[in-house]
Amino acid sequence: MNIKTRTYALALLAAAATMVFLFQGCGSKNSDAPDGSTISINPTSLTLTNPFLAGNVIQDYTVIARYADGLPIPDVALSISGSFAVPLTSSGPIVSPRYQFYNAPGGDQGGGQAVNNGFIAETDSSGTYKFSIVIFSEVTSTGGLLVPNAFTDTINVMSGTAIGQTSISVTIQ
Repeated sequence: MNIKTRTYALALLAAAATMVFLFQGCGSKNSDAPDGSTISINPTSLTLTNPFLAGNVIQDYTVIARYADGLPIPDVALSISGSFAVPLTSSGPIVSPRYQFYNAPGGDQGGGQAVNNGFIAETDSSGTYKFSIVIFSEVTSTGGLLVPNAFTDTINVMSGTAIGQTSISVTIQ
């Protein structure tokens, strides 16, 4: 191979490597859902009465992100949060969190890992993400006493301007 051909080949290789480096983020995973997209959560609500009688409660959720035309959005970033999830800082009568997020179905029994409130997740190739929460049967009051857990909260799942919500109501009778 002569020097001119070798120089040309090296220049072409360098240009190709530069293009790959510069454009590696284009169309990459973890982008936000585009405007007009929707996020649905199943179940849409959860109501529990006297859950402390049975111990901690595990609840699974399925999130689906869809484009405005209804097609699922693969590999889109999601932000998942709730007001009473771990970690919680409160100066009210109940000073401990009411539930813990897990990054997989089944909570602490399903092989998932505990994640903090406001965690970032990503839909799979079919536009779906599954997670769970463990609702604590008892919580700590300001006096340090364990009391039955009762609360109402909303879990928010957001990506770009799209938002999905599911409600939780835990009561004691």
